[in-house]
Amino acid sequence: MRWTQTRKVSEKKITLKSKLIDKYKDQLTPSFLYSDKPLLTPPLQSHKTKESLNHNRLFYPAILYMINADLAGPNICPAHSKGCKASCLQESGRNQKGANPAIMLARLRRTILFHIDKNYFFELLIRDIRKLHADAQFFKSSLAIRLNGTSDIDYSSTQHKQKSIFEWFPDVTFYDYTKVANRFTKEIPNNYHLTFSASENNLRYCYKILDKGHNVAVVFNKTLPSDWLGYPVIDGDRHDLRFLDPKPCIVGLRAKAKAKSDLTGFTIQNVNTKGAMQC
Repeated sequence: MRWTQTRKVSEKKITLKSKLIDKYKDQLTPSFLYSDKPLLTPPLQSHKTKESLNHNRLFYPAILYMINADLAGPNICPAHSKGCKASCLQESGRNQKGANPAIMLARLRRTILFHIDKNYFFELLIRDIRKLHADAQFFKSSLAIRLNGTSDIDYSSTQHKQKSIFEWFPDVTFYDYTKVANRFTKEIPNNYHLTFSASENNLRYCYKILDKGHNVAVVFNKTLPSDWLGYPVIDGDRHDLRFLDPKPCIVGLRAKAKAKSDLTGFTIQNVNTKGAMQC
């Protein structure tokens, strides 16, 4: 199936191929795509950001959710593995098994806009950050934004009007998980924190990144061990504010949704545990 979307204010035609787009094609109208609905999910509308807000009121967290990997056009998770793609939290929380059409449509809209009209995407993103920044100041908090809730886009190399989003907002803290190991070999913006995400096929990079003083997130089934790969394990489920974590360490995450039944090696099964650190 091929779906062609034309923005009214432009003569440029964009064609994307996706079964997911095909499923929702009747709702993905020009007026829906180019509405002024926000891209960022504010603190009280996401379980992850709610936990973070409750953990530390000094920070006002927001998150950007999209459609993972190549399910809505070009691949936005360039280093995804079979295990992580199958276990992606895109279909968890308020969107169990992808059963919430409103959430799926919102994520599709953001992903499609990123692919077909980055200028408009970044105009909305900048507007959202400005509004949330004002909200954070009202609550006497600092704004913290996770740009890749269910994606792995390198925003440091994606510019709008010759500036990255980190340069647009130098006083905002940004943070992400990533599976792209070479992002740790480049200069990381001062206001951006990265945690490497372990998969069944990237263990060699985990050692190198830990050795450089960065953290690695690992998914465990049911229980968290006290250490892994020779490094202490902290309980990463207590909050999502990864820039507050001690370094270097393993950020232990308990398997959720499909990850509980993973057999690829993405989820670490049957570990001996003395209990992870509480940070």
